Amino acid sequence: MKKENLVILKGQSGLETETVTFKPNKPYRCIILSEDNIKQYLVYGVVMDEGVFNNMFEPVYEKVIRDWDKMKLTKNGFKVTKKHFNEIADIHIYGRENNAFKIVFFSTGKDCTYGFYTMQGNKKETLKEAYEMYERFLNGDMDDFDCGDIQFGNCGIPITYTSMRTIPNIKQDKLF
Repeated sequence: MKKENLVILKGQSGLETETVTFKPNKPYRCIILSEDNIKQYLVYGVVMDEGVFNNMFEPVYEKVIRDWDKMKLTKNGFKVTKKHFNEIADIHIYGRENNAFKIVFFSTGKDCTYGFYTMQGNKKETLKEAYEMYERFLNGDMDDFDCGDIQFGNCGIPITYTSMRTIPNIKQDKLF
């Protein structure tokens, strides 16, 4: 999936249409429809003109790069060395030795955390796989983010091996 095909709401409030309620901090697939120099965007079954789309959504890639720059996981949008990546990585192990699951976390604190959900392996293999996901993402491949192998959360590091949580603002805007 290309980086322009995964979008997220701008801001921290939800968005309600006649048929769909968009939640903040949740990625949505987006298809760009273009005919006769007119662009429309299909997001989660809702067609929007370019103006509405640009006011309400942004590519996930742009948000993640802003966050990663803050946490020193990128430098001005460019990747850091594998050594630096490994030094700031925080590996959490869930389960017992042979059946343990590992998540590699990067955080600016409780309000912004990214988790890389890798397959089983030792510490070296886990960091290698997380760095490969990181490189794919920076090259514009959104598949790891789309399928949940890279996740965003704003509630800190999970206590159990589950998906990361986000707490949205309760306020919702109406689109139509």
